[in-house]
Amino acid sequence: MKIHGTAKGGALSKKDFGVAFSKAAEPGGVWYNTLEVEDQTENSVRTGSYIYRGEGVHNSSSTMIGKTITVGVVPLRDISVSAGLTGTVYLRIYNASDELQETIGSLDATTITTTKTNYTFSGSGSHALEDGDFVMINYDGGSSKHLGVYQSDEQAYDGQNSRRAYGLEAGVMVNSGSTTDFIASFSDE
Repeated sequence: MKIHGTAKGGALSKKDFGVAFSKAAEPGGVWYNTLEVEDQTENSVRTGSYIYRGEGVHNSSSTMIGKTITVGVVPLRDISVSAGLTGTVYLRIYNASDELQETIGSLDATTITTTKTNYTFSGSGSHALEDGDFVMINYDGGSSKHLGVYQSDEQAYDGQNSRRAYGLEAGVMVNSGSTTDFIASFSDE
């Protein structure tokens, strides 16, 4: 492409160089992103109820199958009944038999604020997702300690092939009957 001229007064402008200097492609290999969904509902992760929340690979047509996660970004918020979260929050992958396959990353729960904020979990990406797998936030910090996570109020990713999921204290993972999705971003780079 031939580039010539400058804007009046010698300053460079988009008009002069538009296509030649356009914004580069987004780095990072993001393959799941519901962070920008407008209609979101807050849920809690806590002892005595749901200690896991996330996204489940619902069937063999899911575009999640074969993907790995090296970086997960999840909005979280401290919604504790009593002062402050304690313990550790994990982003993990479980299989259809509820067995841990990979811990993508963890973070000290005391760093989570009462304002909805995106937190980053980083790992090796050693497990390729399979039909029946779950990508879950896991927190078990006590009965009065509540971690806020978010779900979409619409189908935001992959139609009915993946969907919001939850897990009970006994470690039983369940795909929600709803086709709404977990709010997060997952990438493989």
